[in-house]
Amino acid sequence: MKDRTAAQMNQVSIEAFNEIPADKRRTFTFDNGKEFSAHQQP
Repeated sequence: MKDRTAAQMNQVSIEAFNEIPADKRRTFTFDNGKEFSAHQQP
């Protein structure tokens, strides 16, 4: 991860989730770090 911005965290999360088969994706647990500050943005 280049930095700990919300935008970078979103991109890394999307890439990681895309590697998991769709039928295996269920939940994602967040912590309270600043990289999750944009959790409500599409």
